[in-house]
Amino acid sequence: TGEVIRSLKPYRMGANAPDSIVNEAVDPVMGIVEYITNPWLGRVMIPSGDPPRLSAVREIGAAIPEWRLPDSAALARSRGHVRNALHIDPGFRQGKLWLAYSFVREGQIRYLPVKAESLRTLLSEIAPLAASFSPFESAFSTVIVERSTTAGGLDALRKIVALAPHSAFTVELAEILLDQNRPREAIRLMRSVDSTNISAERNRDRHFLIGLIQHYVGDYEGALAEAEAMSPTGQYDINAIRVKASAHAALGRVDELKPMLRDLPSLQTDGLYGFAGDVLLTVGSELAAHGHPAEARTFFESAVRWFETRTPGEMRNREVKFRAGFAYLSAGRLDEASQIFDSLHAAAPDIILYIGMPGRIAALRGDTAKAEKVMQELANLPALRFGGTPTYERAAIAANLHRRDEAIRLLQEAFSQGIGFLYRGRLHWFNDFSWLRGDPAFKALVTPQG
Repeated sequence: TGEVIRSLKPYRMGANAPDSIVNEAVDPVMGIVEYITNPWLGRVMIPSGDPPRLSAVREIGAAIPEWRLPDSAALARSRGHVRNALHIDPGFRQGKLWLAYSFVREGQIRYLPVKAESLRTLLSEIAPLAASFSPFESAFSTVIVERSTTAGGLDALRKIVALAPHSAFTVELAEILLDQNRPREAIRLMRSVDSTNISAERNRDRHFLIGLIQHYVGDYEGALAEAEAMSPTGQYDINAIRVKASAHAALGRVDELKPMLRDLPSLQTDGLYGFAGDVLLTVGSELAAHGHPAEARTFFESAVRWFETRTPGEMRNREVKFRAGFAYLSAGRLDEASQIFDSLHAAAPDIILYIGMPGRIAALRGDTAKAEKVMQELANLPALRFGGTPTYERAAIAANLHRRDEAIRLLQEAFSQGIGFLYRGRLHWFNDFSWLRGDPAFKALVTPQG
């Protein structure tokens, strides 16, 4: 800290300067001290250029933990904090990197054109600053631009994690390893984090992610152990229940699931899809994928009942409404599902997920002409810019048309374009591909590689 402070530019003031002038002189020093002492930042992240104002740094420190909360409100709050930082200190160059990263963390650049364009504009403003970036900032910029699509992006993230092993970027690296289908390496990385250096909340999130990965690699007992580690007092939150119930479903332990079916609706919502209806839907899908269709039907019907008892205000939440459509779809109620997906598409016609769903429904109904029309609309979108989402939607439609070769080819292409673990980790129970579960080429896509 002393070395950093001594390196700051001299600030001269009169002998009888008022407090406002003294505060102005001290503020950059305190901004640097805040970087060094803030557990989300640290010495290696000290920004290039003029020292930022203390209050601007604190806004960045408030934004970072919000990125670990998987819900849209938290992501909006985090971007608000970063924008506040830039408003407080327009010369805070690293602040623009954090703002760009907020778009990447949110993930909506994959299917919302307006978000993708905002990121592209921001990156054009950042590019001229690159020559004077610090080592952290240079690596950070590469991570933002390239993510997991190139070896350079992964190498840059490894560099950040080596510099700051207990930062939020460790989870980012684990997620990119997952996107590259290297789940065991991701588990080793997450377990290398010293839990005594992070908060109880971050440690719970760590166990949650490890539990999801354990499930993907087929270690269901390991996933159950992570659910227990999330709940040391024996009180399970909804994310711990998701991990635990999914593991029991995969193991066929239906009797273990019955109490969860009773208690789940009373648990508090937590995260973007952290509500009871989605967990019921997920467990039903796991049961169906592992050969328990009758039990799966019970969970699908419970999910439908949960959604049907939501208030109008709750159903205005797009995530809730979107998953309600899937609940009806899983229960075989195509008309209700179609009404929901059509209304979502009409309200937000540029969201790629909503573009694809009417095509999937049309394929299920045998309306090949409409399904192919939607596929062409998706094919006209820049798939790489949206992380492969348009290509994945085309694959799902092709699968529902029972075009095996086309569905497999498009899935492979979508993964190469960046859809990653968010899809791969659940692909084994997605309804669109249920008839392909025994296909060797499909199984290769959901087989861990590292």
